Amino acid sequence: MGFEFDFDVFKGSYRYSLLQTFRYMNAGFFIGLQVLGPIFLLLTSWTILQIIGPSAVTTFVNTSGFTDYVPFVIIGFAFQAVIMNAVWSGSNGIRNEQQQGTVEAIFVTPANKIAWMLGKIAGNITMALVSTFIVLTIGSLALSFTLKASPDILAAAFGVLLTLIGMTAFAFALAGLTFLTKKTEDINQVLWTSLVFFTGLAFPVEALPAWAQAISSIFPITYGLSITRGAILRGNHVLDPQLLFPEVSILVLTSIYIPIGYFSFKILFDRSRRKGALTGY
Repeated sequence: MGFEFDFDVFKGSYRYSLLQTFRYMNAGFFIGLQVLGPIFLLLTSWTILQIIGPSAVTTFVNTSGFTDYVPFVIIGFAFQAVIMNAVWSGSNGIRNEQQQGTVEAIFVTPANKIAWMLGKIAGNITMALVSTFIVLTIGSLALSFTLKASPDILAAAFGVLLTLIGMTAFAFALAGLTFLTKKTEDINQVLWTSLVFFTGLAFPVEALPAWAQAISSIFPITYGLSITRGAILRGNHVLDPQLLFPEVSILVLTSIYIPIGYFSFKILFDRSRRKGALTGY
């Protein structure tokens, strides 16, 4: 399993992941988990804002640098599905193949395993954009607000793209754990809810204590939200000084997580294969 990357394998795996996710995604599961979940959390934050009143708005403005909490939190919870899919896609990609009895057929082929894994993860995270768009639309229609600046759509799209790339790398770094422990559900449940808190979906990460801000800084989506919010709520362009730091941070984290994912995947895969536990439950 070499370090070289095979784009054809990535493309095929990505396309298959998109089709498989779409085929097996029933409406009830999708609406309940990836749409209604973020919507209810969004409404919870909005209700708390109504109870606390103007004093909370002043604190929010001073802490975040944004003038309106409502669009801030709408954008935040719109990305919840990206977090969920990133955490679950890597481990589920391997577990599904194990449960279906196809993992051996995949891993004995000469196809590049890294490109295969990244394609599966990227396909799942891309599907999360459907939920992101729905939550943005419903939140914007249900909770009235007025943007104080003209959004920079190009910068917002760039922020979303960087978020997808960064979270794909992050998910890849987690994928190898499936070879170490077959039941990753418990880890994933704790991890994705922790990310919802630490990445500032409902509040600016600047409101967190220093140790918590340090944790939030290791997640690509923390910076992706900063870029997207800045582009939509302040009209920052791609090369705006306020966006350069989060843009560079995502690229740096991506360059870190890809090697971590590669070596952990290779080591744990080889270990599992030597023990004859590649397909065991």
